[in-house]
Amino acid sequence: MGHATFLELLLMDEGTRREGRSGTLRAAKAGLDPTMRIETWDESADLR
Repeated sequence: MGHATFLELLLMDEGTRREGRSGTLRAAKAGLDPTMRIETWDESADLR
């Protein structure tokens, strides 16, 4: 792996890590329930 490729991989990884961490910190500061995620949404639930 060349130097440029290694640095590109390293910077992409750092950006991904910061983006994920930033979202987690914002959600915690806002007091959001970590179990309430779009991936766990149940459309069949009767919410009336």
